[in-house]
Amino acid sequence: MADVPFSAEPIVIVRVEQPSCALSHGVAPCGATGEPCFNTFSTCGARDDHVEGATLDLYFGIPGQGAPSDEIMILPFLAAPPSTSPSRVNVSGSDRRINPLGLRATASITFRDAPHTDFLVDPYRAERSYDPLGQGTFWSKWLVRNKYGKAGMRVSIFEGFAGDALADMVRRVYLCDSVDFSGAETVQMKCRDVLSKAADEKAQCPPISKGELASDLSAGAMSFSIAYAVEGDYPPSGTLRIGSECLTYSAIAEGANGTLDVTVSARGTDGTEASDHDAEDRVQECFRFADVTPDEGLAALYGFTTIPAEYLPLDDWAAEAGQYLSAYRLRGLVTEPTAVEELVGEVLEQVQAFQWWDELRQEVRFMAVRPLVEDPITLDEDRHLVAGTVQVRDFPDRRVSRVYVYFDPTDPTQGVESEENYRRVTGSLDLPSEGEKEFGEKAIRKIFARFLNSSAVALETTSRILARYKEGAREIKFAVSDKDGALGVGDVVKIRYHRLQAVTGAPEVRLWIVTSRDPRPRERRVYYTAEDATLAGQLLGIAADTVGDYTGDGSDPFGVAWISDASGLLPNGDPGMTIQ
Repeated sequence: MADVPFSAEPIVIVRVEQPSCALSHGVAPCGATGEPCFNTFSTCGARDDHVEGATLDLYFGIPGQGAPSDEIMILPFLAAPPSTSPSRVNVSGSDRRINPLGLRATASITFRDAPHTDFLVDPYRAERSYDPLGQGTFWSKWLVRNKYGKAGMRVSIFEGFAGDALADMVRRVYLCDSVDFSGAETVQMKCRDVLSKAADEKAQCPPISKGELASDLSAGAMSFSIAYAVEGDYPPSGTLRIGSECLTYSAIAEGANGTLDVTVSARGTDGTEASDHDAEDRVQECFRFADVTPDEGLAALYGFTTIPAEYLPLDDWAAEAGQYLSAYRLRGLVTEPTAVEELVGEVLEQVQAFQWWDELRQEVRFMAVRPLVEDPITLDEDRHLVAGTVQVRDFPDRRVSRVYVYFDPTDPTQGVESEENYRRVTGSLDLPSEGEKEFGEKAIRKIFARFLNSSAVALETTSRILARYKEGAREIKFAVSDKDGALGVGDVVKIRYHRLQAVTGAPEVRLWIVTSRDPRPRERRVYYTAEDATLAGQLLGIAADTVGDYTGDGSDPFGVAWISDASGLLPNGDPGMTIQ
């Protein structure tokens, strides 16, 4: 957002991108006749001819507030500034109360409902036999006309100052979840960020299969027929589950009597046993990770959602995985419909990565949990941190002293979180921390990694978690002025704050990874939440002879490791660097 004088008037604009038909009523190829529609699918008189066109962008503002510099018509129906809540990433899946995919950003927008001329929203207004201003109200009519299109439509909230261009304002992008009457004269729109599409009920992997066995199937049969399904309901080849048996097939084709004929490649695959099945037993499509990289696996899962491809920067994901997660390969079978959000969370936890909706870049970001590789900026309370906004909180419940990964499952049809269903387990332990002189108790975390088959990468996962959370987790909340608010989620920052001290009472500058960002232009501030990332470590090289002694006062060059003395201490008494 451009620099503005402090006397500037803050404004908020909401843009609703309403789906709209590209055709004109009654003009070929539109075959509709009679009363014209409102260019929406729910009012269409020839739905087979409907063609989705450019969206109808509707802009809403608060009555009496200033306007942006853009030449747009603003509908004065916004009742108040929207209530928003930012997304929050769940680094390493450390907060066991929520999915490793984290929390979604939300917005609640209240609109006034009032009579309206239907200008903009009715392309055939001049042809109506009634006066739109004297009949009904804006939102009550809009809800009926957009019965099917409102859920999932894109909604943008712009916050800035009167006279700003929309392009220069802070913009948050959401998807509409619902629009409901909230009072006698108002409606309320609930929105979530784009990643909420992974949590939709329809976002299932694999999709629910409706086919059933047309007849009994013996354990030795290598072909069978599926009833109540058509060819498009199943992939041309793949893996199916019937009861507790998995089998692979090489071909599927329409047969007699409306059935599908399946050519089987192998029975009792993936650790299951071939068995007899009864007619009408459900035939479920399966989904397989066939030795893919983490980014490829995530891309496949998002293919089961309606998230537009423009929001998924797959090349960036591949670069991140190639640099920091090259040892990880995903292998495994999902044999029953599962929420995509759940599967994405499993992958992120197993490979130690995280994802979030980046409001600044308007894309789904992907980052490995990794050591620091670049020297971060430093924020301090003298120049950056807004007085009274800093809060530090410890989370001892996120401490771990033992991390176990169960991997290489024996039977994909059995429980994901059943220890008996895994062939192998590996772990990283910090036994001294469990002693009476330290924390005095065990803190165990178990990960059921059905997509990992390598002991080396399973051990890598446990070691990353233990290194980061062996002392628990610490969170800091703070605000900075908007001029210092360029930090984004996933960025690492150093913070110097008088309450963050070493054992001697001297200031301790620690590393923090941003987990949430909440810009508030009306306050000219950006609010942040960050998690202590100091124990995640840094990528360092041994100091050359020309580098001076370690001081520990923040002036030491970045990316350098000093050799400690025989007691493991550096010249100022700090513990020496260790290899993780």
